Amino acid sequence: MNDDLFNKSDSQDFANLNSSEEIVEKNNSNIASKNVDKNIAKKIAKMSFEEALTRLDKIVEILSSQKNNLEEMILLYEEATFLKEHCDKRLGDAKMKIENINKKNKEE
Repeated sequence: MNDDLFNKSDSQDFANLNSSEEIVEKNNSNIASKNVDKNIAKKIAKMSFEEALTRLDKIVEILSSQKNNLEEMILLYEEATFLKEHCDKRLGDAKMKIENINKKNKEE
């Protein structure tokens, strides 16, 4: 009977250890991912709308070919998400400028 308790205890300790290692691994992965995110975001923020759109088209082409491994495809998808947001922001800014110009012209 004591053997059963000992084995259950060992199993629980091992499960807890695995859990702790998984948490540390996930945290390290999140930190690395956030650093990559920041680098990508900085690079994209400097792009013109046309540059971002060209890069986005290239990523779509690469992802469509399915010639990359899963990890590379995930990174490309993440970059594409940043590019899309950047393009949306640039288009929104342009739309606002045009609306302001039209509004000023109507007032005159």
